[in-house]
Amino acid sequence: MIKAPPPIPSPRQLRTIRAWFGIKQPDFARNCSISHSALAGYELGRRKTSQDVLMAIARYVDTRNVKFDDVSLTFDHGATSLLKVEKTS
Repeated sequence: MIKAPPPIPSPRQLRTIRAWFGIKQPDFARNCSISHSALAGYELGRRKTSQDVLMAIARYVDTRNVKFDDVSLTFDHGATSLLKVEKTS
């Protein structure tokens, strides 16, 4: 069975996820194996982001066990209120 690709967080969701885990942009970009400028451009909506970069971001977010949809983020160990977020265990 083929596993579906992980969802791609919106720029706002991505900023919230980074803030929750306390990961700065350069470190997050390095963890995703993308350039800092690609990450910053995506978060700010200032550049067209390639599908490869978006998938690298999505795969890394998926490793952090963050689940999200259009209105909420769910973290394994709690949540922030920057978006409408659900708290788990």
